[in-house]
Amino acid sequence: MHAALRLVVVLCITSIVAKRVPLHVCAIGALRTDDAMQICGLSASLKLTARTCEGLVEQALRIEKDAFEKIMDTEEALRTASRKVTEVDTKLATLPDALRRLQADVMAAERSVDDAWSRYYALRAGVRALVRRVAAVVPKAASAAGKIDNFIAAFATADSHKNFRCITELGDPSILEFADRRNLNAGRNYPASLLSNLTGCTYENYTLSHPQNTTTTIVDDVVVLGEDGMLCTSYPLTTFENPQNCQICPFLLNDFVRKGGTPMNWGGFWVAEHSNTGTVIRFNREKRHALLGVAR
Repeated sequence: MHAALRLVVVLCITSIVAKRVPLHVCAIGALRTDDAMQICGLSASLKLTARTCEGLVEQALRIEKDAFEKIMDTEEALRTASRKVTEVDTKLATLPDALRRLQADVMAAERSVDDAWSRYYALRAGVRALVRRVAAVVPKAASAAGKIDNFIAAFATADSHKNFRCITELGDPSILEFADRRNLNAGRNYPASLLSNLTGCTYENYTLSHPQNTTTTIVDDVVVLGEDGMLCTSYPLTTFENPQNCQICPFLLNDFVRKGGTPMNWGGFWVAEHSNTGTVIRFNREKRHALLGVAR
């Protein structure tokens, strides 16, 4: 049982490291819908990790409590028996053989209880060490999941497209018609639905028109993730002058390019930097105060 607990703790801890990889997604043209779904899946996995680790702590503490209660019950029964033997011992000049054997058995049982206490103390030390390790994992998992959710929420609240939006509450079928006209593979780049495709991310702060319920935490999470290059394009032939060459949901390159090819959009919140190695889209830190202005 205890070996299994230790294994689960190791899995809880390593899952944080193993699942960090998809945070930096680089796709041809833009981040695809299936990439966004993977990111939300990561968020869901991190939340599950946090819940699993919390459950592990509760289980470990229950084991410690049960062991303590059993030892206490056994010790009390043996102490009572020992007192009775001692009382009989003081009343008899010579002890019958049966009583002498009983006394020896009680003394052996007392030694067993002492050994059990030693094992319990070792168990308790192990449980406390396990709890400390898990306690360090849970906030990391929850924090990472929260940042992913906030990142998706920021895009969901941005009115970025003229005729359609790639992230909506239920999905927008108009983009499928657009993709068909351009002979795009809409099967991989369909509009993301908050209620089906992106179920790993919370959506209580999502709206379909403009940012609402924006908090300082959401702003800072978007700044950090954007600065780390969460959105990027690795296709060197894509230019700001012709961003329509990479119309891939849920995030389109021309969302970040003004008419005429100026690499800035969304009120200047996002910057697209193009070079011969590709295009990277980052959050414009100078605009942080503008988002904070609508934060509550």
